[in-house]
This record gives sequence, C-alpha cells and structure tokens, in this order.
Amino acid sequence: LFKPFSQVDSSISRQFGGTGLGLAISQRLCQLMGGAIGVESQPGQGSTFRFRIPLKRPDQELLPTAAPDPCLAGKRVLLVEDNASQRQLLSRLLSAWGMEVTCCALAAEAQAAVRTRPFDLALLDATLPDRDGLTLAADLQTAQPRLLPLVLTGRNFISTADPLPTLAKPVKASQLRKLLLGLVGEKLLPPYLPLPPL
Repeated sequence: LFKPFSQVDSSISRQFGGTGLGLAISQRLCQLMGGAIGVESQPGQGSTFRFRIPLKRPDQELLPTAAPDPCLAGKRVLLVEDNASQRQLLSRLLSAWGMEVTCCALAAEAQAAVRTRPFDLALLDATLPDRDGLTLAADLQTAQPRLLPLVLTGRNFISTADPLPTLAKPVKASQLRKLLLGLVGEKLLPPYLPLPPL
C-alpha cells in the first residue's frame, strides 16, 4: 500500500484501483519527522490508518506576542469564528493590542451581541456553520445603529469584487494590524465603504 502507484488488482477489468503517491508521501513525511504510519484492514469492513510522530508543546515564548497599540487600545471588536483554536489565538492577539474582544462561534450569537452593545469593528469568518460571512455582515450592519467596519477572514481566493476587506487564513498578525489601523486607527488607509445591498 505504501509503494508509489501500486495496484491491488492488476487485471484490465479491475473493479478497484490502487494507491498513487498519497500514502507513499504520508509515510515519507512521518519518517522525516521521526514517526511511523501503519494500517489495519479487514475485507468488507474498511481500513484504519494510524500515524505517530513525536511532538512537544511550544514554549510560551514561541506563541504570538504583541504590545498594546495606542491606535487600537480600547476599541471594541466582535470576533466571529467557529474554530475554537483560531478564535482563541485571534482573541489573544487582539487583546494584547489593548482591544476589547467579544467572541462568538455562531452567526446567531454575533447578532445577539450586536443588539446589546455597539462595536467599533467586526472580524467575521467567511464560512460559519449557520450562515456565510457576507450574509452575516449585511445582517450586522442592519442591526448596528451606525455603519460597522467589517473584515472577512478565510477568503483564500480573494477577488477585487469582494465588498469587504478580506484576510486569508492563517491570519498573519502584521496584515491584521495594518488592516485594523486602516479601519479604526487614527491613520486611516483606504476609506471604509459600506456593504452594497444584497
């Protein structure tokens, strides 16, 4: 199975194919990281692949660090991200810049949060379990008494036609800070334009 381009059934009229390079590459990567990969298989019941590689928790010093930013400190940001680790990482970064962060995992939670307090901007995941980011953006702007600057994250195929500022994932701290300064900082970059009606 772990040989490149091996065929399980070599007959011309075979019902099942074989493996290409995927398992061979996976095995090589595991070996390069000091680990191993294996398979358990039962005919008619399926296969289970397992791999083991030695990892260690990163030191606290290796985690993203930031200092309070006088242009961003005190700004209220709504962070909508369904991935828990991504949400925690972004929240920690925004808080380190001195921003007040309200975290939500779902679009419905974000809508409820906007009804209870004003925000200076919102950082929205483009693909949420209960709604896409652009639809949520339009809903939030309707709910907020004043126009709310919005940023979409996770749009890895960014188009010039996108009506909102976008950041691909994984979000880089330097790009995020530059974009936030342009939206709510003292030194405005491009002027913020509201979403066109859907």
